[in-house]
Amino acid sequence: MSVPYELVWLSCKAQPALAERFFVPEFQGELPFLVAADAPRKLAALSEEQLLHGLLTSFAERDQNGALVPRAEDRETLVMLLEILRQGYTFASFEELVLETSGLLRSKYGVQPSQAALCTGRLLAPDSAQIRADLMLDLWAASAEIADNGLAVEYRRLIPDLFEGLDRAALHAPTLEVCVYINMVTRYLRDDFVETGALEAFLVDEVIDVIREPRLKEKVQALATAARDDQRLDFADLFVA
Repeated sequence: MSVPYELVWLSCKAQPALAERFFVPEFQGELPFLVAADAPRKLAALSEEQLLHGLLTSFAERDQNGALVPRAEDRETLVMLLEILRQGYTFASFEELVLETSGLLRSKYGVQPSQAALCTGRLLAPDSAQIRADLMLDLWAASAEIADNGLAVEYRRLIPDLFEGLDRAALHAPTLEVCVYINMVTRYLRDDFVETGALEAFLVDEVIDVIREPRLKEKVQALATAARDDQRLDFADLFVA
C-alpha cells in the first residue's frame, strides 16, 4: 500500500549548507525529513517542520528484545535538535511537543507516522499517561488497517504492556474507557483468560465499572456472552473505531 509521505535522510557532509541552515553547522551525519510523497527534496524547499516530523518519526527504535530505545547513530545531535525545535515552536515540554505533533501527523498522514512519533514520545517523556494512551489507540487503529496479519498481531501484543503502567487518574474518562476496552480485547485475543472464570473475574475487577459508552458496553456484553456459550470471537467481531 502506498503512503502519502516519505522519510528522507540527507547528508550534511555532502551538503554543508544543510547543517548550517538547521542549527548544527559542524554536524557531518544525516538529518531526517518527513515530506509529502510529491514534495521537492531541494534544500531550499525543506522546512523546520519537516525536520521535526522526521526526527520524531525516526528517533525511536526497538532492540532485539522489542524494547523501545533511542536511535544510536548521532543520538546526541538529534536530541539537541529536538530541544532546539521544542523551544523554537514554544512548546512547554516534550510531552506537549509530541502530543501536538503526533495529532497533526495523524490528521495529515494517518496513524503510522503518528505511532512512530508517540514511540519517540515514550522515550522523551516516559511518565506521560496521555502519550502512552495515544500510542495504545494508534497501535489499535494501525492493527486494523495493515494487511500484514503478523504485524497486526505484534501491534496488538504491545497494548497490554502499555496499559499496565498507565496512570488512569491522569486520563479523561472517555479515553480511559477505550484504553480499558482495547486492553481487554488484546488480552482476550492472546488467550490470557483460558482458565474457567478468568474472563468473568477480569470483567468485574477491571471493566464493568469503567465502561459506560454504549458501543463499548455492547461489545463487552457480546464477549461475555460468547465466553459463556463457549464461542470464540475474533478481532473483527470486537473492533471499535
